Amino acid sequence: MPPRHRQLFRGLQGGYNYRLGSGRMFGMEADVSFPSRIGGSQPMVAPSIGRAEFADTVQMFGTLRARTGVVVDHWLYYATGGLAWTYDALSRTQTAGTPQAGTAVPGTIEQAYKLRTGWAAGAGVELPVAPGWNAKFEYLFAGFAHHPAIFALGAQTIDSGLSLHMLKAGLNYRLGTAPESFKLPDGIDADRWSFHGQSTFLQQYAFPFRSPYRGPNSLIPNEGRETFDVTLYAGFRLWSGAELWVNPEINQGFGLSGTLGIAGFPAARPTRLGLPSPMPE
Repeated sequence: MPPRHRQLFRGLQGGYNYRLGSGRMFGMEADVSFPSRIGGSQPMVAPSIGRAEFADTVQMFGTLRARTGVVVDHWLYYATGGLAWTYDALSRTQTAGTPQAGTAVPGTIEQAYKLRTGWAAGAGVELPVAPGWNAKFEYLFAGFAHHPAIFALGAQTIDSGLSLHMLKAGLNYRLGTAPESFKLPDGIDADRWSFHGQSTFLQQYAFPFRSPYRGPNSLIPNEGRETFDVTLYAGFRLWSGAELWVNPEINQGFGLSGTLGIAGFPAARPTRLGLPSPMPE
C-alpha cells in the first residue's frame, strides 16, 4: 500500500539500565505510542470483486528492546534492538459492483482489528539536561511481515505490509541514585542553558440529550473530543548579551461537534487545527 505523509506521534517509555565501571551500559526499554494516523489505503478493481478500497491504520504500536552502549563524558551512545508490535484497524469498502462470490453491495464496509508483530533496531544518544533528567534522540526502524485479513462479504483475503522509520526525541526521569544503577553526570552548565515547557490535555464531553433535528451547526449529543498541546522553550547563551531561543509547539484536537476557532462553550480554550494527530506550528 502506498505510504501516507510523514506523521508526528506521542507516547510513553520506561526501562532499566546498568552501567559497568568501564563505562559500558546494558539495559532494557519498553515503549508504546498512539499515532492513529499511520497507515495507507489502496483502491482495487477486478471483474470478480467489482471496485473496492482497502485501508490499514495503526491504532497503537510499541517495542520491547535491549540496549547496549558506552558513556563518554556527558554523552551515552547506544544501539538497540528487539520486538515490535502494532494494533491495526483494517477496513474494506465496496464502492461499486458486487463481488461474484460475495454479498457486499456498494457502500458495504467490513472491519477487522488485528495484532501485528515484527522487529525493531536503531541507535541513539542520551545526555543529562538537569539533575535526574536525561534527554534522548533516537533513530528506530521497525519491520513487520505481511498481515492477512479475511473479509467474508467481499470474498477477499487481503495482505498488507508495514515498515516504520522513526526519529524520536524523549525526556526521561532517572529513578534512584544507587551506585550500581546507570548514572550520567549531574547536568550541563545551567548558566548557559535554559529549558522550560508545558503541556495541556483537555477532554470535553456533551451528555446525551434529545435531538429530533440535526444540522451542520448542531451540537451532537453523547460525544467526546479532546485537545492536546506541547510547548518547549529552549535557550542557549552564546556570549554576554546574546542568546539563542527555540520555541516549537505541537497542537492536536477538536472542539465539540467539530467546531474550530472557538473559545466559549467548550472550555474557554481555542481549538485551531481539527486534526486527530499532533501537528507542529
